[in-house]
Amino acid sequence: MVETGNNPEAKGESGENTAFQFMASSWMAWSTKYVGYEMPQTEGNARYLATLRVSHLLEQGYTPEEVALIWNSGGTTHRVGTNKYGADYNTYAYVDKFNRYYR
Repeated sequence: MVETGNNPEAKGESGENTAFQFMASSWMAWSTKYVGYEMPQTEGNARYLATLRVSHLLEQGYTPEEVALIWNSGGTTHRVGTNKYGADYNTYAYVDKFNRYYR
């Protein structure tokens, strides 16, 4: 949500894309869950799907910081390491950047 500087053409080290850094599997699953089919991956659809996903998490009672963690790593616990694609990750740094950007 914060790592691309809102660049719709962004490509991540692990295969993520769009300004919201969707993994292909997340795009397919969330698009199907929230709209009933796999939408084309356009800038407008990415913004719409991100809004649906974040709203759903907040409605479930997650805090904004937990939503940032879930978006970044899929869970609500902090982790630091290197993923299977060789990309380094640090959820502490991600949440800090999220908090600075959105506060």
